[in-house]
Amino acid sequence: MRKLMGLVEFEFNCKHDMLCHILASMRHHNVVLHKIQKVNFSMRHSSPNFIEALIWFLYKHKTLVYFRIHNALFATLDQLSRFYGAIISLPCLNEIVLENCSICDRLDKLLEIRFSDELKRKGITCEGQVKSMRFDPDNNH
Repeated sequence: MRKLMGLVEFEFNCKHDMLCHILASMRHHNVVLHKIQKVNFSMRHSSPNFIEALIWFLYKHKTLVYFRIHNALFATLDQLSRFYGAIISLPCLNEIVLENCSICDRLDKLLEIRFSDELKRKGITCEGQVKSMRFDPDNNH
C-alpha cells in the first residue's frame, strides 16, 4: 500500500472484484493518496460492495480533478445518491465521466436534476449518465 502513496494517476481495469479488494484494503488500512488527481476505474462486473468502497474513496481523496468510472452498477437509489454526494464534495473536480453505469432501481428524476444543477454550479463537466435497468412505462429514464 505504501507504494501507492505517491500516485498522481490511478488507472485500474479488471474483470471482477479485484478493484473492490484494493479499495477495501485501502479503507481498512486508512490509506489516503494525498497527491492523486486523476482516477480511471473500469471493471467488467461490479458489486454493491465496490460502490461502497468507491464512495469511501471519493470522500477521502479531495485532490481529484478527473474521475472516470466504467461499468458501475448501483444497487439502490440511496447508494446512487450517496455516490453523487461524494462527487459533489470534491472541491477540485473539473470532469467526471460515467460510462455504461446503471442502477437496479428506478431513477429519481429530481435527484438527477439536482445532481446536474450542482455540477453546473461548480463548473464540473459531466459526460455520460447513470441509466436505470428497470422498465419505466412513463419513459422517465
